[in-house]
Amino acid sequence: MRGEFVFAQALIIKLHDPDANIPEKKMEAHLQNQLKKKAEIMKEAEPLYVEVITRFTSPKWGLAALCRLGMMYHDVADQIQNAPVPKRLN
Repeated sequence: MRGEFVFAQALIIKLHDPDANIPEKKMEAHLQNQLKKKAEIMKEAEPLYVEVITRFTSPKWGLAALCRLGMMYHDVADQIQNAPVPKRLN
């Protein structure tokens, strides 16, 4: 259950929110801050799911844990790909 709570927290954190009206000068710092938050939550979630994989012998729960880990990494990859590129990198 703890893993599901942390999983939900990880998905809530968005790197970029178009409705947030963040000034261009602050966008890079905002993206870095959000990515750091997301990484910290993912770092907290990973051992919880790895424990399910290694401790329990049920293939069903092991696969479910692997899927959740994959979903978290897919979410962050998708958000990075769709985040605005800071002007200094264009």
